[in-house]
Amino acid sequence: MCWHVIRERCAVSFHYYPDDCSDLSQAENEMGRFLKQYSLEDKTQAGKIMSAVGKALSSSAQQRLTLLSPLDRVHQEVKTFRQQAISDTTNTVKIMEQGRTEYRGALLWMKNVSEELDPDTYKQFGEVSVRSSTGNSYIDILNNSVLHTVQLFTNLINPVVEALKYVSSLGYDMLTFCIIEALATDQSKLEDLQLSQGLQALSLFTGLLCRKYQFDLAGLLQYVLNQLKVGKSYDLAILREILHRMSGIDISEEMTEEQLESMSGGELLLQEGGYYAQIRNTRRNAGRLKDALVEHNLIMPFIFLMAQQRDAIIFLDDPERHCKLAGRLYDQCQGTLVQFITFLSLQLTRDEMQTQCLNIDRMMGEFHVPADTAFCFHRNLFEQKVARLFESKEQAETMKSGEKSKSFSKTIFSAASLHVCNEIAAAIRPLYPARVWDELGIVFFITFWSLQSSDLVVPESAYQRQIQQLKEQIQQIDTPASGWNSTKKKREIERLENLIERLTNEQAEREEHVTRVRAWLMTERDNWFQTRLATKTDTITQFLQLCIYPRVCFTATDAIYAAQFMHVLHQLKTARFSTLICLDRIFNDITLPTSMCTENEAHRYGRFLCAVLELVMRWHASEEVFNQECGQYPGFVTVFRKTYQGLDANTKPDQLQYENYRHVVHKWHYRITKAIVACLESGNYVQIRNALIVLTRILPQYPKITQFGSAVERRVNKLKDEEKDRRPDLK
Repeated sequence: MCWHVIRERCAVSFHYYPDDCSDLSQAENEMGRFLKQYSLEDKTQAGKIMSAVGKALSSSAQQRLTLLSPLDRVHQEVKTFRQQAISDTTNTVKIMEQGRTEYRGALLWMKNVSEELDPDTYKQFGEVSVRSSTGNSYIDILNNSVLHTVQLFTNLINPVVEALKYVSSLGYDMLTFCIIEALATDQSKLEDLQLSQGLQALSLFTGLLCRKYQFDLAGLLQYVLNQLKVGKSYDLAILREILHRMSGIDISEEMTEEQLESMSGGELLLQEGGYYAQIRNTRRNAGRLKDALVEHNLIMPFIFLMAQQRDAIIFLDDPERHCKLAGRLYDQCQGTLVQFITFLSLQLTRDEMQTQCLNIDRMMGEFHVPADTAFCFHRNLFEQKVARLFESKEQAETMKSGEKSKSFSKTIFSAASLHVCNEIAAAIRPLYPARVWDELGIVFFITFWSLQSSDLVVPESAYQRQIQQLKEQIQQIDTPASGWNSTKKKREIERLENLIERLTNEQAEREEHVTRVRAWLMTERDNWFQTRLATKTDTITQFLQLCIYPRVCFTATDAIYAAQFMHVLHQLKTARFSTLICLDRIFNDITLPTSMCTENEAHRYGRFLCAVLELVMRWHASEEVFNQECGQYPGFVTVFRKTYQGLDANTKPDQLQYENYRHVVHKWHYRITKAIVACLESGNYVQIRNALIVLTRILPQYPKITQFGSAVERRVNKLKDEEKDRRPDLK
C-alpha cells in the first residue's frame, strides 16, 4: 500500500513539475536581473556580491529551463506507453474471447456430429477437432499473457479487471485455472526475504477479480488449502486478498487509537468507526465466499492448517531460513488466520456455527490447535450459548414471578456464564497437566480466554465521537449550500437520525452487558485462586505464561484486553492475586519478550506495555488517586501475616505506601531503559528492530525521566550512524 501511495505522489509531482519549474525559472531570472541592475549603482563590496548572485540566479534559471524539453518528451513517452499497454491488453482480451467463442462452437459441432458419425463427415470432424485443440492452446497462451502483464505492471491490474467484463462464465473458469497454474509453476515467490512483487500483484488481481465477477471460488480456495497441507504458506497471500476484497476485512497494525477504541464496541460501531467501514458494501460478495467455504467443507480445514502452519514456520521449516523471512511468513499466517476467523464470526449464523464448528476439546486435543486460536474461534459461540441460556432462564423466571429487575438479571447471567464455563472446563481439563490447574484455576483460565474487550469496557468516547460526526453531517446536509434536493435531503437526514438512535441504543445495551459481566466476575473472584498448593509467584507465572503473553501477541485488540483484564482483577480485589508482583514480572526484564517477537507482535507487545504504563503512571501522578484505588487493595499487599493463636485477629497485612510505590515505578523505568539499551547494542537485527518498534509504541508513557530518555537517545543516534549503509530498513 505504501508503494502505491509513493507512486501516485511521484506521478502528481512529475505532472506539475514542468509548470513549477518554468515559474521558478522566471522568478529566478527576474531576481537575477534585479540584483544585477542595482549592483551597477552600488560600488561597495555589497554591490559586487549582488552582481555575482544575480549572475548565478540567471544561469540557474537558464539551466532549469533546459530541463523542460526532455521532461516533456519523457512525459509523452510514458503516456504513450500506458495507452499502448492498455490497448494491447484490451485487444488481447477481445481476441481471447473470440477464440473462446470459436472453440465452444467447434465443441458443440463435434458433439452433434459425433452422435451420428459417418464416412462423409469423418474428414471434416478431424479438421474441426484439430482446430478445437489449437484454439484451446491459443486461449491458454492469451490467458497467460494477461497474467504476465498484471504481474509486471501493477498499475494495469484495475484496467485489466475492467476489461474482463466481456468474458463469459467459461472464460472465468479457464482464467482461474491459469491463475492456479501460474501459482503452481512459479518458482520465484520470494525476493529479498519477502514475497515477490509478482506474487503480490497476482494476489491483488485475483482478489479484485473475485470481488467484481461471479464464478466458482472452490478451485482457488482448494489450491491454497493443498499448499498448506504440504507446508507451504506463501500462497496465503491469495486467501488474504480474497478475504479483504470480498468482505472488506483487513488486519493491520497501523490502526489509530480511535479505531482501536471502536473495536471494543458493538457491531454497529465497528462498521461506523472506520476500521470495518467497507463491510457495509460487501454483503453480497461476502455471502458468496461464505457459501463456497460452507458448501465444500473448507472452514475447519483452513483453521486447522493455518494454526498448525503458524507453528511449523518456526519449528519445522528450513533451519537455515533467515529470521526476517520466518517472521514475515509467521505474521502473514497469523494475520490471515485472524482475518479468516473475523470473517466467519461476522458471516456465519448461530446454526451454521454449531454445524461447522468442532468442539473445543477436539480442536485442541485431536488437531493440536493452540488455545489462543481455539478460543478466538469459539468465543462468539460461547457468548451465544450464554445469551441463549440467559434469555430462557430470564423468561421462565419472569413468567413465574411476574417481575423483572436488574439485580435478578445479574444473578441469572452469572449462573448462565458459570454453567457454560463448567462445561468447557470439563472438556479441556485433561488437555493440560494437573499441576497447571493447581497453580491457576481452570474457571479463571476459561474466563480470561472467553471474554474480550467489549465485555469489560464500553467505549463511551467512541460512541459520542461517532454520534457527533453524524450530527455534523446532518447540519451540513441541512444547509441551503449543500445542493441536495428536498426529497433526497429528507431521506438522508432520516437515515442519519436512525443511525444515531441505533448507536445510542447499542451503547445502552453494551453498558447493561458490561454491568452483568462485572457482576459475574465479582461473584467468582474469590473462587479463582483457592488452591493452597501454589504461591502467589507461581500463580502469576502461570497467568503470564498461559494467559497474558499468548493473548498479547495474538491481535492488537487482545493486547489492550490483556491490560484491561489485569486492571479489572485489581479493581475486583481478587483474592490471592498480587497486582504488584504481576507488574514487577512484566517490567522487570522486557529483553526476552522483545527479542522473541515478530515485527507485528512487537507492535502488539508495545501497545500492551503502553496500556499498562498508562495505568501505572496514573497511580504515580497523584497520591490521592493511589490511596483511593490501591491503598486498601489486596493487589498491593507486600507482606501477608497469618493469624496465630494469641495474636490480634485485627492485624492487617502490610500495604505498599505511595512513596515506596514511586520508588518501585522508578525501578521499572530503569529496567525498561536497561532492556532497550541492551537490545539496541546487541547488533542483532531482530532485537534492534523490535526495540525501536516497542519504543515507538510506548512513547506516550515513556520516557518520563530525562536521564533515561537521554541514554536511549544517545544509543539511537549512534545506531543511526552505524546502520546508515549496512541495513537501510533499520535506518
